[in-house]
Amino acid sequence: MLSFAIVLFFAGSIFYITYVFFMTKRMTEIERGSQAKSLFIQKLGYELRSPLNGILGFTEMLEGGFFGELNLRQRERLKDINRCGMEISRVIEDVLDLSYTGTAGVELVKSRFSVEELLARSLEPLDSKLKLSEVVLAKHINWPEAVLLGDKHKLVFALRHIIDNAIKFSKRGGQITITDEITGGGILYITVADTGNGMSEDEIKSAFLYPDDESKNKNPNGIGMGLPLSQLFLQLHGGNIRIESAIEIGTTVIMALPLI
Repeated sequence: MLSFAIVLFFAGSIFYITYVFFMTKRMTEIERGSQAKSLFIQKLGYELRSPLNGILGFTEMLEGGFFGELNLRQRERLKDINRCGMEISRVIEDVLDLSYTGTAGVELVKSRFSVEELLARSLEPLDSKLKLSEVVLAKHINWPEAVLLGDKHKLVFALRHIIDNAIKFSKRGGQITITDEITGGGILYITVADTGNGMSEDEIKSAFLYPDDESKNKNPNGIGMGLPLSQLFLQLHGGNIRIESAIEIGTTVIMALPLI
């Protein structure tokens, strides 16, 4: 009996040591992957910040009349450029905070705003892109006065990115439809549906991965940070993003957000 107990002890010890070894190895791999992702995001953030600062600087010079007087319409467009640039700057700061401290370091600056305001701010800089692409935009908003409590610029970033993607992947002369719905549980659903090329199941799964993930499908139309960030911003608000799609039929993106 003692011999059996000794054998059992050593067998259990070997199993435990082996388990600890492999778990330690796996945790080291995860830690290295996390560090690599953080370094990638930091590098990306700094590379975006430099040209953006240049754009904002030249915008201020134009507004100040450094290159000559501007008419009223030109001044209004410059204000739009400056506002969008500042929103992107705040997103870059969020990305850098995320790389340093994780989601706990991403601050939500909350305020109250309506669905109508969220949609208007999201669509504002996309007007010219819609016209150039000859894509028809249809809005069927049933709850324009519904009030959200959240970080406006993060939610504008998310919705704008979704709509921008719909324009980008729509065929010339296609249609984008934006609708809303509120459930009994107080959840607002904003749906953006297009009649574009559609996505495969693999592309849908890959869409939410960060660019440094080896399993992410590489997209020649961008670096692939927009949708993962948008999903993160929604999750920080207790919401999420879901994609439904069919090849050659189109893509529907559903953004879910809790109301006040």
